[in-house]
Amino acid sequence: MASVLNFPRKIGLGLLLTLAILLFAALANGPSILLDIFFAMIYLPLAPLAHLGLPVIEPGSGWGWSGPSNFGFALAIGFWLGAWLLIGHVVEIVLRRLKTPD
Repeated sequence: MASVLNFPRKIGLGLLLTLAILLFAALANGPSILLDIFFAMIYLPLAPLAHLGLPVIEPGSGWGWSGPSNFGFALAIGFWLGAWLLIGHVVEIVLRRLKTPD
């Protein structure tokens, strides 16, 4: 049973690591579409939570958008880690069904 749980975790964490490398490369190279995706990945999961009154975004600043709080960053990381692990689990199920002869 342990090997069943490790396969989706490896796929999900591999996809997350690949995404992290791409996003840090985008941050190092300046504005691009990947940079817009990076900010959307942080703010999109936090926007509904902010409207519910959770302290996920720091109080307003005079220089544009306010950054996420530490709690907001933790929730965004947890959200995307869970999403990638779910994607890894779905990929594992599809691969297992393709591998098993009918």
